[in-house]
Amino acid sequence: MPADQVIISREEYDRLVKLADTRQWWTMPDLVARYHMDAQWFANTIFKTERFRKLLRGQCVMYPREGVKGYTCEPVAFGDFMEKYFPEIARQAMKGSK
Repeated sequence: MPADQVIISREEYDRLVKLADTRQWWTMPDLVARYHMDAQWFANTIFKTERFRKLLRGQCVMYPREGVKGYTCEPVAFGDFMEKYFPEIARQAMKGSK
C-alpha cells in the first residue's frame, strides 16, 4: 500500500464523512442537494411558515436580512428538526400543492 494511504473501517469512514458534512453551515444549495426539494419549496413550506419560523429563527436557521440573501442552517439541529417535524412538514406541503 502506498505510504500516503491508510486503511480504515467502513464505520470510521462513514463517521468521518458525516463529520465533514456537518462541520459547516448549510446554505440553500446544500439543502436542495440533501433533501431533493427546490429552494422555493423550502421557503414556502418551512422557512416562511409562521409555526416553523418561530421554532427555527435564532435556533438553527439564520434568516435573510438586509444585504444578505438566502437562509443558512446549522446542520445537526436542522436535520433533527426535519426528522422531528417531517409529518407536519409533509401535511403543510400537501396543503400548499392544492
